[in-house]
Amino acid sequence: MPISDFNGTWNNVAKENMDEFLKSQGAPWAGRKIVCAEKPSVTIAVDDTSFKIDMTGRAGFNLELAAGAEPKEYTGTNGKTWYDTYEIVGETIVLTRVDKKTPGKLVQVRSIEDGKLVAKNTWTNESDGSTCAMTLTFAKA
Repeated sequence: MPISDFNGTWNNVAKENMDEFLKSQGAPWAGRKIVCAEKPSVTIAVDDTSFKIDMTGRAGFNLELAAGAEPKEYTGTNGKTWYDTYEIVGETIVLTRVDKKTPGKLVQVRSIEDGKLVAKNTWTNESDGSTCAMTLTFAKA
């Protein structure tokens, strides 16, 4: 599968364990309920040297990264600051996001499965070593 298969706009069709995932990061109840009810879309442009992603919704973001570059600082709509890197591993896009305030690390592995974009997310709380996972599934728009 060519990496270009990720390119395009995708609409969220399923979320697994999102509330627990957000709770593990300290997100407040009301914010979690809003984010869990949303059906965001994501637009991806990726090639061998760069990765750009635009995600809609309350937890949306715009991110542009270069392959192999130093972590890029990013401040989300909620005021949190992360440091992001990405790499292409086989037929997946791996985004690593470090949150120095919480402190914690998110690893998101995106793949194409049965024609759908699947984003498997694992959050590790580096204070106590606990982890929580969630999966987002998107269909091509």
